Amino acid sequence: MTMGRLRCIGSSLHLKEIYGTGFRLNIFSKPGRLEEACQSIEEQLMAGKDYRRIDKFTNSSTFEFQLSNVPSSSAHGQEQENGELSTIFHYLNQPMMFPAIEDWSISQATLEDVFIKVVTQGEDAIALPGIAQYTA
Repeated sequence: MTMGRLRCIGSSLHLKEIYGTGFRLNIFSKPGRLEEACQSIEEQLMAGKDYRRIDKFTNSSTFEFQLSNVPSSSAHGQEQENGELSTIFHYLNQPMMFPAIEDWSISQATLEDVFIKVVTQGEDAIALPGIAQYTA
């Protein structure tokens, strides 16, 4: 729904692919080791990616990131596709690389994320012309 109109333009998966904000990586650290866990994720998995840390709790944190297909070198000197989900799974399944992490999960953007993005873009398109007349 945007500008007062409700439209259905595809399946939920199709909408997530077009309007989704990427993926979310949830990490759950061992007690008292959240900062260590987040730092290792940022250095080893998120380097070179467009990401942001969106939630932080006592023993868990969430990173939101986009996937790209630009080749780059990993921190371990191996060639990888930057942002390939398989590469992220490969590294997270090696507990010795992330000793502070107890558990993790990856999820795709939710339909709520898609809805918020579409509505926000619609509101921005309406609001910006009105703002421009007051700033001139």
